[in-house]
Formats: sequence, C-alpha cells, structure tokens
Amino acid sequence: MQPSENKKGDGAKAVHGDEAKPGTDQTADGICPDCGGEGQVDGNTCPGCGGTGTVTVIVGDA
Repeated sequence: MQPSENKKGDGAKAVHGDEAKPGTDQTADGICPDCGGEGQVDGNTCPGCGGTGTVTVIVGDA
C-alpha cells in the first residue's frame, strides 16, 4: 500500500486517534495504539479508532 492510499478511503470519517484526515497526502493506516489493532478495549468499541483497529498516521515529512 502506498502512503497516500488509505484503506479507509478518501471519504472516510476521521476518528479520535487519527493524526490527519484520512486520504491526506503522506498518510497511511497504522495500528491503533489504544487497542493494538483489535478494535476493542475491555470488550467495548475502541474510542481511538472507532472499532476499525487502525488510525491515520503521518508517514512523510508533511
């Protein structure tokens, strides 16, 4: 996957843990640090990623 090819898609809604708006240049999906990519914390939907297990992270010098 290329850095700007965010699997959430350009129309994806930002979640709490995102460092930038999904689809922004020089971003990619990263594992959510709150849930470790599981999408849940203590049996509840992860507040950091909204249950997806991923967050948008900056990967370039943006």
